[in-house]
Amino acid sequence: MPVQFLSDDWAKTLTAAANEHAAFTAAAAGQRAIFELSVADSPAVDVYHMEFSGDSFAVRTGAPTGDADIKAKLDYATNVTISRGQLTGQAAAMTGRMQVTGNIEKMMSLGKALDLLARIEENLDITY
Repeated sequence: MPVQFLSDDWAKTLTAAANEHAAFTAAAAGQRAIFELSVADSPAVDVYHMEFSGDSFAVRTGAPTGDADIKAKLDYATNVTISRGQLTGQAAAMTGRMQVTGNIEKMMSLGKALDLLARIEENLDITY
């Protein structure tokens, strides 16, 4: 059953798929970070976050309850392109399609996990 991009169902589906993906959990193991994404022109939520908690991972709609280590701003179209696996977050940042602030070193340490997350997401049944 398809889930609407940037909905609570999407967040729960992506969280479950990521936590069941062996390569992702290996890449995310021991990582601790909160990544907040602000999405301009979104027909759903305009903010969501990803939380790496050492031994678990979660995607949630809305702002995090604590301070984000990394903050990114991008438009909806760029977010969709990343979700579909047609653009990496790193390429989006390098080309100015996504502006990133905060602990860049921490973001770089999450690079492999974030790339795998995009591959996991592109295989989900998502309605954009």
